[in-house]
Amino acid sequence: MSTSSNKSSITIAIVGGGIGGLTTALAITHFSKGRNDIKVDIYEAAAKFTEIGAGFILSLRPWRVMRTLGLDKDLEALLDFPVQNFPPSKLGDLSLNH
Repeated sequence: MSTSSNKSSITIAIVGGGIGGLTTALAITHFSKGRNDIKVDIYEAAAKFTEIGAGFILSLRPWRVMRTLGLDKDLEALLDFPVQNFPPSKLGDLSLNH
């Protein structure tokens, strides 16, 4: 027996579990706090994640996104070198003005 509800929900499918897909999923859940009607599904073709020896650079804007999502300290722990010291005003949290 199934029950129905008048409340609709949204399911968002993200294809790719790399840094872009995972950050997108985290951003959706971060900025939709308090909403129980949004579900995120991540689809990844790889059976497991492995290190491929590639590096990447985050410029100021993406770094601010990572900081807003609370990922900056975890990312800093993985770095082989310290984060460039930007002025505090430039490292502030990302604000979404609607």
